[in-house]
Amino acid sequence: RNAERIELFTNARSSELYDPTAPDVPPAKLEKFADPCFYNSEYFRQVTFSLSKQFGVAREVVTEYQYFWTHRLIQNQELPDGFLDLVGGKEELVGGYYIKSTLLTCAYLQPQDELYFKAAGMPVVVYSHDLIHRRPRRPAASPSPGPGAAAGAPGPAQV
Repeated sequence: RNAERIELFTNARSSELYDPTAPDVPPAKLEKFADPCFYNSEYFRQVTFSLSKQFGVAREVVTEYQYFWTHRLIQNQELPDGFLDLVGGKEELVGGYYIKSTLLTCAYLQPQDELYFKAAGMPVVVYSHDLIHRRPRRPAASPSPGPGAAAGAPGPAQV
């Protein structure tokens, strides 16, 4: 077993909505980011307790990490290369838009770590993941169960 107990603490949260239609957006920024975007981040401390080799003393591992999310609404643009295969082709892009999310996960050292002071509060590892969210097509209408069938009961074509 890896852990007997895990405690998770949220130390900070923040979020921001970037709206390119807002009147106070400078023209230079508008050219670079023409699509609406939502940013959020969360900073966590995870404390993992497990058995140790010393009787009566729990092993404790402290990990600090932070998530940075970016969600961007992409309108009337092609999906990036390689993504069309994942979503089933162009005909599956319903409504002419999709949401592209990027997740950055940053892990930090603790004061008891040997390189803590060299890291100076910077992450020591960063993972990056891109996600594409799209609206699914509605399934084709199923045939009606026929007259006299009970509501919610499967009809002959559905069994």
